[in-house]
This record gives sequence, C-alpha cells and structure tokens, in this order.
Amino acid sequence: MRTSRKLLALLLAVMFVVSCFASLGITASAASTVYFDPGEASASDPAWFAWTWDGVTDQWVTGVQDGSYIRFDGVGNKIVFVRMPSGSTAGNWGTCLNQSNDITVSDNLATFSSWDGQKFNVSWSHYDGGGDNPPSQQTEATQPTQDGGGLTVTFNNTLGWSGVNVHYWNSAGAGSTWPGIAMSGSGTTYTANIPADSTGVVFNTNGGNTQTTDGNLSAGTTFTPTGSQDGQGHYEIAAGGYTPTQETQQTQSTQQTQATQSTQSTQQTQQTQQTQQTQQTQQTQPQPSLTASVKLNGNQVKSVNVSH
Repeated sequence: MRTSRKLLALLLAVMFVVSCFASLGITASAASTVYFDPGEASASDPAWFAWTWDGVTDQWVTGVQDGSYIRFDGVGNKIVFVRMPSGSTAGNWGTCLNQSNDITVSDNLATFSSWDGQKFNVSWSHYDGGGDNPPSQQTEATQPTQDGGGLTVTFNNTLGWSGVNVHYWNSAGAGSTWPGIAMSGSGTTYTANIPADSTGVVFNTNGGNTQTTDGNLSAGTTFTPTGSQDGQGHYEIAAGGYTPTQETQQTQSTQQTQATQSTQSTQQTQQTQQTQQTQQTQQTQPQPSLTASVKLNGNQVKSVNVSH
C-alpha cells in the first residue's frame, strides 16, 4: 500500500514538472546534432558557428566540416547559423559577417533557401549521416541540375571563368539547387534556359565557391560583371552590361593616342630612312662625263673634261 502511494506521488511529481515546462514553453531539443548546407550564404574558407538555446541554456557551438556539410553538435531546439571571418575560433556577434534568422529546429539538415534582407532562411530535411552527402542529394551537390527551359539568360564572362553555372529562383523562393545549372558556351558568352517565372539569378563557378551578386531579371536577361566586388567578395553584375567609368574611358583614349603617335613616329622614321638611302645611292652612282676639244685655227689646243 505504501509502495503504491510512493509510486503515485512520484507520478504526480513528474506530471507537475512536465506541466511547468510546457507552461514556460520549454520542450526537449528537436535534435542534438544538426547539419548545415550554407549554399550561397557561404564564401571562400568561412568559419561557421551557431548560437543555440532551448529555453534553459544558450551557448555558441563551433561548426565542424563533415563532408559537404557543417556539423553542429549539442544544439537546442532554437538555432541561428552565423558566418565568421576566416580563422575565427569562437562566435562573436560583433564581428559576424552574416547570419540566419532565428530558426526552430524541425529536423537535422538545414539548407540555405533564400535571403531575407541581411539575413537568410533555411529549409529542413532529414539526413541519416555516415557519408559525404545524403544519397538523394549526391547528384545535386556534386553536379549542376539540367536546364529548366522557358527564359534565356546570358552571362558575359569577362572574369575568365573556366565554366559558369546559374542559380535561379522565383518570387515564391522556389528555384534551382545550388550551384544551379550549367550554362552553355565558351570564352566570354554563356547562356542557359531557366523557368519563365524566374525573378533572380546568381552566376558562379568552381562548385559555387566563387560567385556574383544577385541579378534582378526585371532589369534584363543579359548580365556583365562591373569589375567591383561587394563586402563578401562576390562579383557585382549589371543587367545588359555596364558603361565604362570616366577613368576607364580616359585610359582607353590615352592608349589610342599613344598607338597613333607610335604609328606616326614609325612612319616618319621609315620615310627618313628611305630618303637617306636614296641620297646615299645617288652619291655612290658614277657620274657621266663629257670631253670637249677646242681648236684654234684648225689646230687642237686643249681638251676639257666636263662632269655632271
């Protein structure tokens, strides 16, 4: 009887604790380990950290490279992914480069999905671990997907990339899987067909590790790098190409003037050389001579040699 009472009391105590946690909005963590695919939120050699909390504790967690993903161990049910400068050894809000919105953990693989101002959103899926990529995503992660069809976009490859991909999306946030689809072309002109409802694009190379800024398709479908980079090292682009700066125009004008002057100088030198050669030739040629005899009263008095 006493044992039953003790068990009942223990059960009531457990129920009371659970109800208190529920009233405070505290739940068990959705996952202790979370994998993260930063996609276009990444950059060359980034350092990723996560700020995580569960209603009781909050802490920085250091991201560890695990195949193609960043792994965070010991996270709570809330998380913010934070990119720090290369070489950082700890998370720091004062020096972070970009970050996600506050996220509720709903599975164990978070993938960059879209920008939200200076922050970004993620989508959730399940990853069983134990390999470089989930079997369902191996092709997407290592090879660009196929052309979508509907709208032709053009990239003027003035950066000299050996190959170009285009990542696209529409107003609903749906689009290609990073790094996008492979563009056709070589040299300076690359083209690709994408869905007609696409609203934005990003061009990239080297598996997505080098990229441009976002291109707005409402401004045009042909894009050209401007020669500048933003704070994240992304190459800025302009729709329909760009107008050279005054400095560039002056440089081109100077180069043209120098080329013209060089040509004129060469022509003058050649003319001078030809004139000198002609004069030298004339000086070295034998001159014809005439001999005139003068007679006086029928007798030859003197012979005169006359040269021209």
